[in-house]
Amino acid sequence: MSDWGYKHKSYDVVSYDDIDITDRAALMKARESTLREQWVKVAEQRLVREELSKCYRAEGVNHYKNCKHLAEFYLNMLKENKHVTGYAFQERADPNA
Repeated sequence: MSDWGYKHKSYDVVSYDDIDITDRAALMKARESTLREQWVKVAEQRLVREELSKCYRAEGVNHYKNCKHLAEFYLNMLKENKHVTGYAFQERADPNA
């Protein structure tokens, strides 16, 4: 996802599919992992937006041509990462619960 040059520190991603829902420690780890990944996506989206606004200001009338790659990347991020949903939605979506 970081095609624009920024790499964030990666953590172990724990999926709800990989754990036993009754195991509280694993459930908390999955919750933290879910929230962390969602907030990293939001922060990355914010950084791309800031870079896009810098590009617009710096390029002036040529911003349509010179900032197009950032604008397209930002629009794709907006489509994919609508907002932070949290962990409750994924826990409710579990058919075993």
